[in-house]
Amino acid sequence: MLIPLRDGQHLHVRCLGRGEPVVLLHGFGSQSSHWLPNVLPLAHKYRFILPDLRGFGPSHHVPFGEHDVFSTYAQDIEDVFDHLQLDNAALGGISTGAYACLAFNQIGG
Repeated sequence: MLIPLRDGQHLHVRCLGRGEPVVLLHGFGSQSSHWLPNVLPLAHKYRFILPDLRGFGPSHHVPFGEHDVFSTYAQDIEDVFDHLQLDNAALGGISTGAYACLAFNQIGG
């Protein structure tokens, strides 16, 4: 699915499974599909939300705004949470995705 972002762009996000929501952010040089071998065995128990960060995967063409990269990623994550109405979801990441999680927490996520 494509999630609308506050700057008018759209972010590609994969959603699969049922149950409690879990948002996972991929690392540098990766994309959301790289999570699939890890999440598919648990898709009966959790709803996985797997965004492709700007510059990667199907979101490789999405330009960056005027903010620094991680501020942009944090705002994008906030937009995903808002669009999908995720009030309480687990959030995790690896590499760049982990740092994006920290940036999201800094802005109050």
